[in-house]
Amino acid sequence: MESPSLMRRFAAMLYDSLLIIALLMVTMIPMVVLNDGEAVGDRWWTFPYMVIIVFGFFFGFWRKAGQTLGMRTWRIKLIDQATGNTVSFSQALIRFAVAIPSLAFFGVGYIWLLFDKEKLSMPDRASGTRLILLGKVK
Repeated sequence: MESPSLMRRFAAMLYDSLLIIALLMVTMIPMVVLNDGEAVGDRWWTFPYMVIIVFGFFFGFWRKAGQTLGMRTWRIKLIDQATGNTVSFSQALIRFAVAIPSLAFFGVGYIWLLFDKEKLSMPDRASGTRLILLGKVK
């Protein structure tokens, strides 16, 4: 199984980030309405709510088909490294939790795959998952 390149992974992340921004805008509408039309950025629950929405986006796609829309566009699929099946809830949660600091620290958790003999990133290693590159659709 071929591993997708770092640039392909980042391209899929960029694509998904645009979708996530749109999703957050839509899912925050009820919160703004409940707050009498005022901004909700200073509420204690705003950040946890947004994290749950973003995790739900990834978990839903990863669990159903192993691909987000960005991953599908760039022909990347997430699988359980041991079985080749779709990932479990705990694997998705670990992957998501490790991905945040992996990106936050200048992408070092992803740049790691350039030096890894199996081409696995830190989120892959931590969660027991791997990304594979799919063949072109004929």
